[in-house]
Amino acid sequence: MRHSSANRGQMSRPFFTESALQRLLDFLRREHPVKTIDCVAASLALTRCRVSRAAVAKWFSRSSAPSFSAFCALVVAYGPRLLASVIGPGFSWLDEAACTESRKKLDGQIEQMKRDLGLT
Repeated sequence: MRHSSANRGQMSRPFFTESALQRLLDFLRREHPVKTIDCVAASLALTRCRVSRAAVAKWFSRSSAPSFSAFCALVVAYGPRLLASVIGPGFSWLDEAACTESRKKLDGQIEQMKRDLGLT
């Protein structure tokens, strides 16, 4: 697997193991079950990270993996839940941050549903 980098044509030491890449892709598919590649590329664009849709597509085809800078942009875009999904359990501070972020996301969805139903 090639590792995407700014130095086109050069092989670099992979930042991701195969299992970590699989956990990343699983997380992104759960976040965006429809049009995953397009949604991930759009989320990265919001971080002002220069990662093309074609690069994201290569991650999902396993012909490339995110560079360190692309992974940092993913963490900015998706927060500690992404980091916890890729690293896995066992880091209490990360588990707590991911749980807090999930709770905030759910609270926001509940508030939106209340507004949609005219309950607020």
